[in-house]
Amino acid sequence: ESDGGSVSTTEAIAASRRVWSTESEAIPISSISITRELQPLNPGKVSMVITSRVTEIGYFWCQVFNSTALRESLVPTAAALRSLGLRQKARDTLLDVPGFFEDLDVDAAYNVYCTAQASDFSNDTDTDSMRSPYPSASILDIQ
Repeated sequence: ESDGGSVSTTEAIAASRRVWSTESEAIPISSISITRELQPLNPGKVSMVITSRVTEIGYFWCQVFNSTALRESLVPTAAALRSLGLRQKARDTLLDVPGFFEDLDVDAAYNVYCTAQASDFSNDTDTDSMRSPYPSASILDIQ
């Protein structure tokens, strides 16, 4: 049955089928929310905004994929997402880990896939590659 309550055809089910793989390691994501938002200053474009929580500090990767192209291949594995996806540091398990993909075609359908990996950042030399939809601020001095 489909979302609208009607029975799905065999062709519709086959067209939306995805092949998933399981990971041999625990992925420390406890929740994730993905919203599609119109870009008011950029007609014909949408953004995908990701908000996630993790159970351990470490790295968080996401990537957006065109749904049509994804139907012809597998859902990306954690290793593929770490290679292809944009990275964000999850520095606190009590704070959201945000992500932001913009300038996507409003008429296309997209899927966003994410993964995470625990890390203490001891060997870290890179900066985050995934943009946040929120401004960043740092406290320099407390009096």
